[in-house]
Amino acid sequence: MNKLNLNLYRLTLLSLLTALCSGVAYAQMAQIAGRITDSTQAVVPDVAVTVTNVDTGIERKTTTNDDGYYQIPLLNPGNYQMHVHRDSFKPIRRDGIRLAVGQVARIDFVLEVGEVAQRIEVVAELSPVDISTGTLGTRVDTRRIEELPLNGRNVLSLAALTPGATRVFTNNGPAFLQQAVNVNGNRAHSTNIMLDGSSLNYPHRGASITQPPPEALQETRIVTNGVTAEYKRGSAAISTVTRSGTNELHGAVWHFLRNDALDARSFFATTVPKLRYNQFGAAAGGPIRRNKAFFFAAFQGYESPSERLVSSAFPPTEAERRGDFSNTRGTRPNDPITGQPFPNGIIPQDRIDPIAAKLLQRIPLPNRPNGQYVAQVGVPNSDRMFMGRLDYDIREGKRLTFRYFYDKPTSENPFPAGGNVDGYQRSILGNRAQNGTVSYVHTFTPAVLLNLRLGFTRFRYAETNTVKDTLASLGARFIRGRGGPDDDYLRLLFVTGRFNALSARAGVRTGETWDGSGDLSWLRGRHEIKLGADFQRLRNYFGPFIYEDVFFDGTYTGNPLADFMVSNASFLAQDEFLDTDKRSRSPGFFVQDRWRATSRLTLTLGLRWDIYTPWRKVNFPAGSFRAGVRSQSVPSAPVGLIYDSDPEYPDQMHWLNFGPRFGFAYDVFGDGKTSLRGGYGINHDPLIAQLSGASNVPPFLADVRTTRVGPISDLQRFIEVPYSKPIDVSNPTYTLPISLSNALDGDVVPLYVHSLNLTLEREVFANTMLQVSYVGGSAATKAPIARSTRRCSSRGSRRRPTSNSAAFITRCSGPFVDTTPTGTPATTRSS
Repeated sequence: MNKLNLNLYRLTLLSLLTALCSGVAYAQMAQIAGRITDSTQAVVPDVAVTVTNVDTGIERKTTTNDDGYYQIPLLNPGNYQMHVHRDSFKPIRRDGIRLAVGQVARIDFVLEVGEVAQRIEVVAELSPVDISTGTLGTRVDTRRIEELPLNGRNVLSLAALTPGATRVFTNNGPAFLQQAVNVNGNRAHSTNIMLDGSSLNYPHRGASITQPPPEALQETRIVTNGVTAEYKRGSAAISTVTRSGTNELHGAVWHFLRNDALDARSFFATTVPKLRYNQFGAAAGGPIRRNKAFFFAAFQGYESPSERLVSSAFPPTEAERRGDFSNTRGTRPNDPITGQPFPNGIIPQDRIDPIAAKLLQRIPLPNRPNGQYVAQVGVPNSDRMFMGRLDYDIREGKRLTFRYFYDKPTSENPFPAGGNVDGYQRSILGNRAQNGTVSYVHTFTPAVLLNLRLGFTRFRYAETNTVKDTLASLGARFIRGRGGPDDDYLRLLFVTGRFNALSARAGVRTGETWDGSGDLSWLRGRHEIKLGADFQRLRNYFGPFIYEDVFFDGTYTGNPLADFMVSNASFLAQDEFLDTDKRSRSPGFFVQDRWRATSRLTLTLGLRWDIYTPWRKVNFPAGSFRAGVRSQSVPSAPVGLIYDSDPEYPDQMHWLNFGPRFGFAYDVFGDGKTSLRGGYGINHDPLIAQLSGASNVPPFLADVRTTRVGPISDLQRFIEVPYSKPIDVSNPTYTLPISLSNALDGDVVPLYVHSLNLTLEREVFANTMLQVSYVGGSAATKAPIARSTRRCSSRGSRRRPTSNSAAFITRCSGPFVDTTPTGTPATTRSS
């Protein structure tokens, strides 16, 4: 272990042992705080305050300090009752207290002199006006979850009702990109989505796994601006809390059904596509031991043997399959050898590639008079989801919670990878998402509380192809990459304007997130001080798989389909991935003070410090390009090609990522019904795994990007194939040109976002509030860019006719020269 990693390990271990952590738990808990005075407005110390959860009977106790202040943090959202008592004063009981996720409820009391036998009872709901924080957001409570329509019954879709949520993507079936929410113009991975304080992050793209069924959820808090130093990453946060059991046994059973009985027929379809949508399940919660231990469990199943309509393909006609292009779409083809048109637009039979003819047998004929192909094919989907939770109040001031969530959807896809013809290939897709959380709350004194938490998220996405034919089995010569799966499959064919016959990118992708934290809260005078540190470990694993795409765009004959028939491809792309296993860690620290400066003004002052380790592969190194730089770790590498062990590699250790946070809340009239509040902060984002640099770097792995493509019966005829050579790290060999996918452009600095908000709130009448807000700040700063092309200045190279990012080194006598305009972004491949 090198010195840098050793120091980081010690720093992380110290942060965990001290248990002063990030405070993420506060994001999914609630808090009551306030001040107690007498009728003369003099503070009253040592007042006993008891808060009782009406549903579970669990009590939390504290006393006011010398300044008359009290706080009771780490309360589960729900219904509460309060008792306030001190000798020589009338005791007070207040009912109707409803606490929400992340809410800081300020409840002040005025004691009256009197006998203990005389009791004051107050029944009043809390005002919806926030007079305690500068955070801007929306609460989705149980009523909204249960009563608002939810397509797919995914509670995250309700984020679309939140001001500032510009894009909400929720997928209820198996998908590589699961759940993503863009807030205030920022990237989706700038939104931190949590369940019971545990991150649901899928590291590859920074998206989230799905949510449990609505019956298993208490409520959701969506923070769009002004996140405090307690939050680890991102400029926005979505925190969902699962339900816990109560002293009464409650349950629910449901079955939601949708079908096509009242659906309209699509313009392209001959019949109404079949829709069968069955979502069923049950949930129950109750006591294991009254006032002590509780359980809650939920199950949901989903079956949908529905159909999909695809209508964008124009496959070859019977005549075109025989070589007759006299009545073709577009122009009649030219002979690529002579440059002259084929006589009468007919390609001779001996010029039709035999492998292309065999592949056409898997392409359907047009079924519309205009040559279009419209497919209405069954796409069965299913899902099984389970959530279980246990809560145990060990004794007063000590509570333990365990929760586990599991989701496994599967689907069959007749149009894998976005193809538009069925029958060429059919794939099986499947996800498996898991999330677990263990938390422990310990009360040392009424003024000092500690919360410890450990969370784990794992997301596995797998694709397999059902058709096992290969170019080799059809009689072609083709050397596949070493990173391919055990069962090979048909190549991906793109024929511009006619059809895309595609196979799934078969393989396994796995993401893991471990996050451990705790939170220490200390009430001292007018100050509520929190100190913390946290640790997160990310892993992104790609099992062995390959990309092999062949493009036909009419370059040679003037007709893309004729190019395919005579087998003149315009571009060949092969990507090789062999057990890509990337790891990253990120410890963080924060300090925060919520200061009740006056009876009306509350200030929140915080500072967060995050450390981001670079993504590093555990088996093969990542690579990039630096013009004129020779690798120190592999000196025999071509000049310009460097590895992640080289000091010039763009992504290195990121130590100094400081995020100051400031918020204020002012009770304008002192009645708790009008507030002016706001906040400012700098929020950092770690680099997601997808943008962490090129993974398939020679001599360990290799990509091919070439316009020198042979016939489909021998696509690699004119190039030197790198996959046929053994890997010899001690004496490496390189096949030029070298291509890297997602090579980083320049030094990488973690993203950071400036966030600003100013909000005026007024309770116009009971349960109704008017809110006017201004939200500002920069969307993102110092975003990493994947370079589009790098090549030698002495020789050009035709670029692939897609937007997938790649980087090229072409054989030439001079040094490698970067000819791409500075700052040119490139769209990264969907992997």
